[in-house]
Amino acid sequence: MDFDPLPIPGAYLIRLSPYIDERGAFSRLYCANEYRIPYLNKPLLQINHSINKEKGTIRGMHFQYPPQSEVKAIRCLRGRCTTSWSICAKAHPPF
Repeated sequence: MDFDPLPIPGAYLIRLSPYIDERGAFSRLYCANEYRIPYLNKPLLQINHSINKEKGTIRGMHFQYPPQSEVKAIRCLRGRCTTSWSICAKAHPPF
């Protein structure tokens, strides 16, 4: 897995590193050792799965102040995922 930083501080694009052979391909989706890296200051504790019945469905993730904050991960299996962030911290530098 590769963690590529995005323009927003603290956001990363996670790229899978598939193992490919004559049978097909195998990719690790989650590894506690790889997610235990300095820029993710909390462990990934849960993984949820949702299915949208209709194209264009909007879902949201909620901001939480520490110590309740959580690592968030999004994965799109089919179609396309558009993400947007709102930075609410007063001390956060603009970008």
